[in-house]
Amino acid sequence: MVSFSELTDVEKAFLVRSRRSSSVYEGERAPVVEVQNVYELGKIVALSFLEWVDANPKGVIALPTGKTPEYFIKTLERYRTMWSQPDIQAEIRAFGYTKESFPETEDLTFVMLDEFFPMLPTHRNSFCNYIRNFYLKNLGIADDHVMDFDLLKNGVLREEELSFFDKINVDLSLLTREPVNEHEIEAKAILVKVDKFCQDFEQRLSNIGGIGFFLGGIGPDGHIAFNQEGAEHDSITRLVSFNYPTAAAAASDLGGIEKARGKAAMTIGLRTITYNPNAKIIIMAAGEGKASVIRAAIEEPEHALRPASVLHHMPNARFYLTHGAAMKLTARKQEQADRISPETLPWALNYMAGNLDISTPYLLRPSVEYLLLESILYDASLALKTPVHQLQLSQVVEAVGFVRLPAWLVRDPLAFNLLCTCASRRLKDKVEGGLIESAPRGLRVLHTAPHHDDIMLSYHGAMHEMLGRQPSISVTRVSIVADRRQSSLQSFKGNNSMSVLSGGAGGRGRSGSFTSYKENLLGEAYNGNLNHFAYLTSGFHSVNDDFLLNQATAVLGQWPGASESGMVTFIEGAVKNGHLQREYDDLMSEFRDAFFRQDFKTQDWIENIVFLRKVAEVWQITVQQSYGSLAEQLVAKVRWIKDDYLAHHQPGDAVPKDMQVLKGCMRESEVDRVWALSSMPMNRIHHMRSKFYTDDFFTPMPSLEDDALPMANLMKARQPDIVTVAFDPEGTGPDTHYKVLTVVAAGLRIALSRHDLDNRELLVWGYRNVWFVFPPSQATLMIPCSENDLNLMHDTFMSCFTTQKQASFPSPHYDGPFSAWARQIQRDQKEMLVTLLGDEYFTNHHHPKVRNSAGFIFIHAMGVDAFLAEVEDLKSKFENVTA
Repeated sequence: MVSFSELTDVEKAFLVRSRRSSSVYEGERAPVVEVQNVYELGKIVALSFLEWVDANPKGVIALPTGKTPEYFIKTLERYRTMWSQPDIQAEIRAFGYTKESFPETEDLTFVMLDEFFPMLPTHRNSFCNYIRNFYLKNLGIADDHVMDFDLLKNGVLREEELSFFDKINVDLSLLTREPVNEHEIEAKAILVKVDKFCQDFEQRLSNIGGIGFFLGGIGPDGHIAFNQEGAEHDSITRLVSFNYPTAAAAASDLGGIEKARGKAAMTIGLRTITYNPNAKIIIMAAGEGKASVIRAAIEEPEHALRPASVLHHMPNARFYLTHGAAMKLTARKQEQADRISPETLPWALNYMAGNLDISTPYLLRPSVEYLLLESILYDASLALKTPVHQLQLSQVVEAVGFVRLPAWLVRDPLAFNLLCTCASRRLKDKVEGGLIESAPRGLRVLHTAPHHDDIMLSYHGAMHEMLGRQPSISVTRVSIVADRRQSSLQSFKGNNSMSVLSGGAGGRGRSGSFTSYKENLLGEAYNGNLNHFAYLTSGFHSVNDDFLLNQATAVLGQWPGASESGMVTFIEGAVKNGHLQREYDDLMSEFRDAFFRQDFKTQDWIENIVFLRKVAEVWQITVQQSYGSLAEQLVAKVRWIKDDYLAHHQPGDAVPKDMQVLKGCMRESEVDRVWALSSMPMNRIHHMRSKFYTDDFFTPMPSLEDDALPMANLMKARQPDIVTVAFDPEGTGPDTHYKVLTVVAAGLRIALSRHDLDNRELLVWGYRNVWFVFPPSQATLMIPCSENDLNLMHDTFMSCFTTQKQASFPSPHYDGPFSAWARQIQRDQKEMLVTLLGDEYFTNHHHPKVRNSAGFIFIHAMGVDAFLAEVEDLKSKFENVTA
């Protein structure tokens, strides 16, 4: 095994802060330095970079693009421009950096890692553009010190050649086969030029000794630069096609997965990265979402399936990881397990005896130590396919593949049996808690979401009784605020007569089979609840240009049912029939009826009407004017959208403000349709349009005035007893879920501090959808859902979220609609519980929902104080908010 170099002063300082005993644990094949969060990650990378540059002022550097290095870039610039300030000096010295001045960077040579092909170097999302804006300018590096992939500047291609592949796929097989037609002859000629440039790039870099300082992220398939899963470790600079995970990750830059699948990239190879044996090579990663690929890269042997494993033989290689990204490293998990003390036993005894809380035991918060021990038992149960209460100490001790029990527990069979019994009891209590808490009566519920599909993908199947889709038959304890809330419901008219879903089955006609839904005359007031929905972003990033083109084309076409002799355009028909002036609730009610009739043409027609209404709204076209004038203005604007804007707008280009608003309006209308299916009045849906959600590459953090205060004011107005919030673990950084969580927490804290809330004991439902799931030890409510529930969620998604049906911006981990993935996750959670609790538990359960369940929804519910305590460590990261 290679002998790794000693840690630098900066690395040693961060290692001490991490409270880890070493940078290399047993079974790890590369040094690791852990940090608390993405902000500290930016600091250690920036200071390590400065350490290296100070020692190598004329060295060769290769720095990454994308979202991963955001806080490295921002920290580096903050240090450069504020170096002499006392707080900066105190910070860098605390982190082990002792040099007196910011090092000179002008004489460095900058090497690009990769670039999309084909893409104009001036394109907003090109990596050539990125390095100019975020690296070269700030570091003062001149063009003659840059090795880039600018094919135009380097005289490799003409612009028309680079544009040759705009409308077609890049077929790299042409590099190794003969073309079969004129088109392929031209394509091959272009590709051969680019391939030759890549070979020359490699030689030029070798001639100057290779890369001295390399910084990179790691992709969902473990890719480094664009060296994807399966890349040979002796690979050099070359053209590569995208595999699915890489194409999905690049979809937002390239205008959707349908475009990304057919594109390629130029990338330096793994041999290029490791050519210089003394190179400082840093892989940075943040968030639990990277934990599995990080574990494989560090613990598994070198193999082409794990590109980052090429670093195992590099003495100066390092992995800088947040605690979340490092959480699956085996020896580090074992170190934490070995620290678990016997003090976990009294808590388990008291829980089993009912001494802690007999009314809501599922909401109890055990110690971190107990939760870790419980997770070990659940992992053993799942690995051994044995219900947790039937585990035998001997079989767990002898098994391999999961974290070992602490030594004291191995010697105490009675304690082991107690803990297994307690772990099983807690799961059963959480199922009972799920039945109880998903059947509220007389409560006000404020559902919040970062994105418009987050709520339904997360807990749609748990909302039947909450929304009055079915009678509240699950309630076993009475809400302490029910009587107070019931009186406020009397002012609502017509809810009892509205048709709502009862939870049918099937996949909407657009997505496959569709089974009829039975309608009940219940409505929200049946169970006495009041639901409000707050969507904090406009979601315009999720609406691609093809969707707008389809809408514009449809409304410029013929009005349905018009004869050829009396042909009326869609816009004329919509205007003359008064659909732009109709009550919005009435239009949504018609959509609900069309959904139940499986009338897909009417659903499309309603969406076209909504599109016209939003065009009028965005461009302030007065709908109360003569038919002719209104139709003329609408036609002119839609033609402009179709023939001027969309015809010239390229995927990834900046989106003008008015088009952001139009896209956002269409995204917002999707959730209007979702809740119309449950007969929700449209005034229950609040489109917050938080100001931090912008078209900037690095979006700003939320602010007090623009984001947190509106949330606090909404809470004051709606007086919730339950608040739901997307509660992801540590993510990859300041993404939208992260920011919305801080907004909701700050708004709640403000509302409490101002004494705005009548119910200060409200319950917070933390939910997750498809990006992360709660492990059974962290979930506090486990809510059963039927196969009909799961199919209803999927069919609702496919009918209402028309911008998302084609999954243009999918997850790297699932190729298809998010609703199909969410449905499978909830089925998998049921299977997990069957293993943990045994078949008999479900077969003999007292409640039909559990007996007939096909899936389970996991919720992390907590009291308001517990919620704010869990989010407290985010407070310092919520810039400009002090509450």
